[in-house]
Amino acid sequence: MEPQSFAGVPLLWVMATGGCAVDRDAALSVAGRLVWEGGLDEENVRAREAHADLITELAVLADRHLGDHARDARYMSALREMLALEGHLAWVWALDDPTDAFLGADCPRCGVEVTIAVGEHGDYSAIRHWHRGDIDRRPLRPAERAGMSALGLRLTDIAIRDGRTALSRSLPYMFGQAECPCCGEAFAIALAFEIRVRARSGPQLPGT
Repeated sequence: MEPQSFAGVPLLWVMATGGCAVDRDAALSVAGRLVWEGGLDEENVRAREAHADLITELAVLADRHLGDHARDARYMSALREMLALEGHLAWVWALDDPTDAFLGADCPRCGVEVTIAVGEHGDYSAIRHWHRGDIDRRPLRPAERAGMSALGLRLTDIAIRDGRTALSRSLPYMFGQAECPCCGEAFAIALAFEIRVRARSGPQLPGT
């Protein structure tokens, strides 16, 4: 993704705010993918910040119309595009497939890399072994509503509203707690995941 691509944001805003539903959805899709594919490259971040106000307006529009896709195959893409426009890039990557998600996190106590699995193959923390797969698995502790972060609670409510059963089932685990298989430390999955993404992507990770 070239930084010059962000020069198209004003046109996408015009299409999204003044066009028909088809034009709006196409513009939001292109804008969301522009942000997430631009990632955290320094030049892309600067180019994105130059259009921050319009991107914020596009994010609001994406949120407002997400439910339009509740019953179609584009729903998860539309959700991730909305999150990208809002700046939650870590969760764009995490929610690629909520039925079979794997997140990386570093134990805040001993620093070991922990694999977090959520979905049809189980909900657990483990150490990923090159030959033996996920070893020393520990069950995750799903978050109660009262203990969820604002983002986790919002995403859960959206998933329930839109009838996305797999997503609403997975989110309490992603925003819950894991146990480090090496030292036994309990830690917040979402926070550890976001810290790990930030550490590997630079200091300017927005939305986390």
